[in-house]
Amino acid sequence: MKLFQELAIPDNVALPLTRAVENRQISHAYLFHGNDENLLDKAAQAFAKAIVCTAENRPCESCSACIKTNAGSHPDLIHLYPDGASIKITQIRQLKYSVSLKPFESAYKVYIIHQADTMQKWAQNSLLKTLEESNKYVIIILLAVNKGAFYPTILSRCQVYAFSDVGLKNELIDSVYRVFLAAYEEDYERVFESIAAFHDNDFSDILSCISSFVRDFLACRLSGESTSIYNQAYSGFIQRAAKRYSVEMLHDTISFICDIRTGASANVKLMLQAIFLRF
Repeated sequence: MKLFQELAIPDNVALPLTRAVENRQISHAYLFHGNDENLLDKAAQAFAKAIVCTAENRPCESCSACIKTNAGSHPDLIHLYPDGASIKITQIRQLKYSVSLKPFESAYKVYIIHQADTMQKWAQNSLLKTLEESNKYVIIILLAVNKGAFYPTILSRCQVYAFSDVGLKNELIDSVYRVFLAAYEEDYERVFESIAAFHDNDFSDILSCISSFVRDFLACRLSGESTSIYNQAYSGFIQRAAKRYSVEMLHDTISFICDIRTGASANVKLMLQAIFLRF
């Protein structure tokens, strides 16, 4: 856990972010939320440093990018703080212009928006347009105490990670496992019944948990080993199930889930059925 080794971050938050950096499968927008603003700041800084690092094992702490990030002088790592009590629409408009300019040194431009939950209606609407139209090299990390301050359209375009309450709780992970097990056994009546039990969970958390299993299937399918999987408690099932699924199907499923994340709205039940009917 080199990326967050000095921070008290649960594995089910740290591991997906670490793997995103390692595999260069970084999303265009993230929301880190929790009560400890200092932890959010440090986590975002560590994540951003790993993204712009030029070494194979990131962050290396010795390349020019890491040194500049630590010194607060990397030109492609931009921090945005509230102007007074809130993030103003003029600030988001300036950000929109900035993202149209290519990175100076890195393959990415990373924007960290601190206290992003202070954005009012017009600022959020402007940010939404930026998220919809941003270039592939742009990564935006929102930091917030109050996840509920954001419009659903903003949340739907972000990878959401909870740093206070773990977010992907053990019972949710176990529930998702049981649905995958039912699909593996081709008991689709049980699949549909189990999906109904998710109604009390955040849709983003459900998708993140499902994604973690799909990526575990893919890791086992590619390597034949279980050492790199995230859901170690279910490694036996994951190894058995992975043999059934093709690499192409698993890649397609990951893309399908990403498309759901970026959709403006979704029928949760239908979307979950569409995912699990692939297995």
